[in-house]
Amino acid sequence: MDYISSEAIESTGATETGKILQLLAPSFNFSATTISDGTDIIRPATLRALGPDQVLVLVNGKRRHQQALLNVQQTVARGSAGYDINAIPASAIDHIEVLRDGAAAQYGSDAIAGVINIILKSQTGETDFTVDVGQRYAGDGGVVMTGINTGFGIGETGFFNLTVEYRDRGETNRAGPDVLRVDPPRVTQRIGDADSENVAVWLNSAVPAGKGELYFFGGVSNRQGNSSGRSNGGHRAAGNPGFPRVVSAGSGRWRSRQRRPLSRPRIPVVGEVPGRVRGALRGLLRLWQHGQRQALRAGRRQRQGLAARHAVGRLQHRILRPCPLICVKVSSRRTSS
Repeated sequence: MDYISSEAIESTGATETGKILQLLAPSFNFSATTISDGTDIIRPATLRALGPDQVLVLVNGKRRHQQALLNVQQTVARGSAGYDINAIPASAIDHIEVLRDGAAAQYGSDAIAGVINIILKSQTGETDFTVDVGQRYAGDGGVVMTGINTGFGIGETGFFNLTVEYRDRGETNRAGPDVLRVDPPRVTQRIGDADSENVAVWLNSAVPAGKGELYFFGGVSNRQGNSSGRSNGGHRAAGNPGFPRVVSAGSGRWRSRQRRPLSRPRIPVVGEVPGRVRGALRGLLRLWQHGQRQALRAGRRQRQGLAARHAVGRLQHRILRPCPLICVKVSSRRTSS
């Protein structure tokens, strides 16, 4: 079993729980998907190259519920629903225990890949305040994370621990200029990390009760994300990139808002740049050429079929024409005799 302490968590510099596990836990993968609908916002977590629904996630030794989003795009977790590990703020974690061996005999079939047990902080009389600010070398993907954790005692051995965290991760774009569909070439796609804004409030408490204790823990998180893909080409007003978007609202509720792709050429509106007009005319010309090629092929196939039928008719006519003459001669001989 791997034991990841709070000191190791702080040393990574990561602001997301999934990224922390990817940096510290062997065989753990937290893939960064792109153009994958809601999977860009709730990233799948896998262990030992198995599915995300085959690894069990525990919080304080108790089962964590799975996410409501089903991964349906071309991603690592296609067709499965795993755990939203990033919903647990890193500021609330005391340590993490990772069992990389199969534990299906003890926990069931959802622990074939292993078990991840996240232990929340239970400290009292201390307050931790964290601020992390970063950016990628390319100038995008800025990250701002602010977290505060505090706790106080209840009775002699009881405690109440509270964590509030805000994390804003900016989008990244590594797409190149589109030289095939628009003129002049420019970037019409967004391929990279999705924009994500998270707010989480978590608590952990326990109070002695006779020979046992009364405990409760949990949290509320709200995440809003924006994931983009291919745009509709150059037929749009200037200054409006119009990327398809996938927006999350509330806890676990998703709605997709995406523009429909072009199905036929559109007439450019007045005031667009000449390059867009040329692109629209080029599209109309290609459609007309495609129709002409299809018509020529259909006519060629029809002519070939008619020629083949005429050839067969002539062959049959040549073979069957002497037959009545021969029959008449034979019958005439029989009559004369």
